[in-house]
Amino acid sequence: MPKATFFNLPDEKRERIIDLAVGEFERLPYDKASVNRIVRDSGIAKGSFYQYFEDKLDLYTYVIHLIVEEKLKYLSPLLGNSENEGFFKVIEALFKSGIQFAVEHPRYVNISKIFMADTASPIYAGVVKANLHKSHEIYRQLISQGIERGELRSDLDVDFLAHLMTDMNYSVVDYVKKIRGNILDESLVDFLRGFLSYLEKGIGNPQE
Repeated sequence: MPKATFFNLPDEKRERIIDLAVGEFERLPYDKASVNRIVRDSGIAKGSFYQYFEDKLDLYTYVIHLIVEEKLKYLSPLLGNSENEGFFKVIEALFKSGIQFAVEHPRYVNISKIFMADTASPIYAGVVKANLHKSHEIYRQLISQGIERGELRSDLDVDFLAHLMTDMNYSVVDYVKKIRGNILDESLVDFLRGFLSYLEKGIGNPQE
């Protein structure tokens, strides 16, 4: 996380550094991103950068943290009453909010896509452990509640299914963005309900 000196900067200067970092990381994977470019374009001395952050990894981890925190703002209101809502209704709302997040924060989504594709990077495991477990835990809790209410089978592997649904969320958002662009309307609800029916009822052809 940034040092205290970073948070003591004027808002405009702090936001410019982060904006430039987001621009760098949305274009390039971590190992090709350049602190020198961020420093140059922000107009700060390179020595000053290291008064704000330990290194490039510290800056990158902070940007990922900001992305996760912003996405949680979309998800948290949907989770407050999840115990009283049906499992598939909550999942539909979560997927819809994920798509809305992608439409409203395309640069964050670009960073996430590059990061998720770069699994060979030595920083991948550490950043995943620090941040992506939050999504996993959300789905784990919802699945457990669904089992307790009798909506879901009691023999489900909760951890595996939570992992699977976390990945599916990313895949659905990516698919919808490619096919629909920035269109958010009632047809999106129909699409999500159709997709969730695959989860609820399976894709096998029922035997007569």
